[in-house]
Amino acid sequence: MTSSKKIAELEKKVELLESEKRLLDDVLENVPGTFFIYDENLKLIRWNKTHEEYTGYSSHECLGMTPYEFSVEADRENLVTATDTVFSKGGIVVEGTILTKDGRKIPQLYSAVKTRIGGKSVILGFGVDITELKKAEKKLKTALSDLNRKNEVLEAEIGAHKRTEEALFNSQALYKLLAENLAEGVLIISTNKIRYANAAIQTILQTGRNALLDMAFSDFIH
Repeated sequence: MTSSKKIAELEKKVELLESEKRLLDDVLENVPGTFFIYDENLKLIRWNKTHEEYTGYSSHECLGMTPYEFSVEADRENLVTATDTVFSKGGIVVEGTILTKDGRKIPQLYSAVKTRIGGKSVILGFGVDITELKKAEKKLKTALSDLNRKNEVLEAEIGAHKRTEEALFNSQALYKLLAENLAEGVLIISTNKIRYANAAIQTILQTGRNALLDMAFSDFIH
C-alpha cells in the first residue's frame, strides 16, 4: 500500500472520528438537563452548556471544579457516599441540590455511572431539574396534612357526640328508674302526646301504659 493511500485512509478515520465527536457533542448539548464527567480525582473534565447555565459558572471556571463545589453544604456528606457508591458498584440514582454561583438552590435528580476514558475511571452523569416536582410534592404534603387535621377534628367531634349520647341515655335511664319508684304520678309529654307514664300515674288514671302512650294530654283536661 502506497503512503498516499495510507494517508488517505488515516484522513478518513480522523474525519469519521471528528464526525462522531461532533454528533456526540450535539447530543450532549441538547439533552434535557446537565451533563458532566468527573475524573477519578473528582475533577470536572467535561460538561455541557446547560451545566454552565444552571450553575452560573463559566467554562473556564468549571474546569477542574469538584461536585462538592456545585452542591449545598447539607448534601456534601451524602455526595461523598454517592461518589463512593458509583466507583464501587458502578452507578447510582440520587437526589441533590445545585448551589449556583449566585447562591440559588435548584433541586436535581442525578443519574451517574462509572466508565473508562483513556484507560482511566471516570464518573459520567446527568442531572434533571425537579423543581416543579418538589413544588407539587410540597402541595400534596400540605393537602394531606390539612386532610389529617380535618379528620382529627371530625373524629374528636364524633367522639364528643357519642359521649353526649351516652350521657343522655344514662341520664334518661336514671330518670326513668327514679320515676318508676316514685309514689307520685309522672308523665312525659311532647307536642301534646304522652311519651312516658310511670307506674304511679297508671294507677291514678286506672289506665295501662300502652293505652296511655301517644294519647293526647288534652284528653285528660276537663
